Amino acid sequence: MSFLARLFRQRKQFKIAVVGLDAAGKTTMLNFLRFEKNIETLPTIGVNVEVLKRKNVNLSIFDLGGQLHFRNLWGTLMKGSSAIIFVIDSADRERFEEAKTELWKVLLDPQYPDAPLLIVANKQDKEGAMSIEELIHKLGLNDPEQMKNRSWHIQPTIATEGVGVEEAIQWIVIELEKI
Repeated sequence: MSFLARLFRQRKQFKIAVVGLDAAGKTTMLNFLRFEKNIETLPTIGVNVEVLKRKNVNLSIFDLGGQLHFRNLWGTLMKGSSAIIFVIDSADRERFEEAKTELWKVLLDPQYPDAPLLIVANKQDKEGAMSIEELIHKLGLNDPEQMKNRSWHIQPTIATEGVGVEEAIQWIVIELEKI
């Protein structure tokens, strides 16, 4: 590629919404993507915004607080998102139904009928963590009628160690490059 072509090549810009219950590992995952190490975090109050560059893509990533009182703001804060990342604590079986309910609220939002969906199955190193197959079944993602227009993927991660986090964001980049 010539110098002028590289100079004028524009990066595609995308907004990504990262949602999930509190303590699922959303901010930890993003910190690892940004700093390549685990940084101690506090619960997200409202929204954190990170900008990542991968390939020819700029990602503005909106990390939305997962506490109950912030979830009613997700729809407003997600406006204009090109893709959705839903982070789930795959070892938190007590709150699984709550996480599933919130996931389906997002999936059924008419603003995002075909936005690519990445489910980050975090905390795979914890005892009792659900397998990918179990998550697909229990979340109802194997229903072709519900998922017919949406590309989706589940990426197992251990965000505190960075395991799987780069693979997760690369999947999103590949899907967004198709747009």
